Amino acid sequence: MDISKYFKAHEAAVKEALLNGNNTDWQGMLQIHAEKTAQIQRERLIHLMVTLSFGIALFVCVGVASFRPDIWLFAAIFLLLVLLVPYVAHYFFLENTTQRWYVLGDKIRERVKK
Repeated sequence: MDISKYFKAHEAAVKEALLNGNNTDWQGMLQIHAEKTAQIQRERLIHLMVTLSFGIALFVCVGVASFRPDIWLFAAIFLLLVLLVPYVAHYFFLENTTQRWYVLGDKIRERVKK
């Protein structure tokens, strides 16, 4: 499953309901959105821990390589960089999506109050 498509589909559905959903069950929508927000927050936390772990490993390898150069350390540094870049990009996607979802949640709450 492509998690980014899953999150984008939910965001599009919420935005569509906010634009055209006069007959929408806003309380139900708020419940679903809160559950999905909790999912993305867990996903974001896991990716933060993995990204930090890779970053720390990269800094350790660079530090060791600066005192004791070795071809295997440079290979490890290259591998960690190759893996770290997509993790950082995906973490930024998760962070930005979470921030947008907080705003959507506020808009849904406004509809619930009406």
